[in-house]
Amino acid sequence: MNLVYKSLIGVSILSLIACGDDSASSASKDSVKKGLPSEVSSPVDLAYYECDEELEGVSVYVKSAEIDYVCNGDGWFRADDPVSEIRYSEINGNSKDSVKTDSTEATDPEEEPDVSENTFTDARDGQVYKMVKIGSQVWMAQNLNYDYQVDGESYGSYCYTHMVSMCSTYGRLYTWAAAMDSAAVFSEDGKGCGNDAACSLPERVRGVCPEGWHLPSALEWDTLLTFVGKTAEGYLALKSTSGWSNGRNGTDSTGFSMKPAGYRDTQNANDSSPFANKTAGFAGEKDVARFWVSSGPYDDNEIAKSDLQFEVNFTSEEWDDDGFADEGIGFTARRFAYSVRCVKD
Repeated sequence: MNLVYKSLIGVSILSLIACGDDSASSASKDSVKKGLPSEVSSPVDLAYYECDEELEGVSVYVKSAEIDYVCNGDGWFRADDPVSEIRYSEINGNSKDSVKTDSTEATDPEEEPDVSENTFTDARDGQVYKMVKIGSQVWMAQNLNYDYQVDGESYGSYCYTHMVSMCSTYGRLYTWAAAMDSAAVFSEDGKGCGNDAACSLPERVRGVCPEGWHLPSALEWDTLLTFVGKTAEGYLALKSTSGWSNGRNGTDSTGFSMKPAGYRDTQNANDSSPFANKTAGFAGEKDVARFWVSSGPYDDNEIAKSDLQFEVNFTSEEWDDDGFADEGIGFTARRFAYSVRCVKD
């Protein structure tokens, strides 16, 4: 057993001995624990409950992680990993006043947080985006909706089926070249990294993201997925509460608000022809959400270098009995157009 966890148990036992039959102390403990469940779905849910010195040694079972998390008086820790701290203030910048309880008492409007603190403006076009802090990362809480242009012409991004209303709902779908800013409109990070190019990329790639933000790497996506738990319940915490087919709407307990924007296979598109089917190649709206990842499966295989790329995929499908669904980080061809979520530098 880990020594730090032993010390937590020891503190808890000593506290109980010290309290004895003191009814006042017992009542205080019970009042602090009011509203604290015995189990939660994911670490994200647990982060809303304040862990202070009066809860030191108390444990709550986290179903997605299949393990207890223990309060050490300052933060929640996995019982087998005391460095994996979760603080209630890490989610959305929540204050003590916004911690979940069982109380139905109305919130004082004067105490509600200023929404503007959780938004930012893209200086390029004036669009305002929500943002959310999940664990140690700050993510956009909406898909990017910037019309990427090269030499004054729109390039490599689409509204689903070319309907402007779809961009308002889902943001734009970007080709790999546009997502990487291969024309170096904003930075040299992804210059020349188009569909068929063998790319040598820096650790951080701004891509099409606003200034101060960047296209997330596979490691950054994995950090997010690990935090919420790589399970059906964990991924539901990232999904919006409406819009998904098959009744597979999410809980959105993280505030990430992922919507099923679908994708486009540009191999089947020919927008330049006046006789082209303008909906060609679009698919998956309400069924899937797919996002570009800046890092890729680069090795000595030239085909992999020039065509395959990492993606993050989420679906409305049920997980099977073995706890598997086609969700998480995988491989894709660069010819597709996917959504972009940026993460803060």
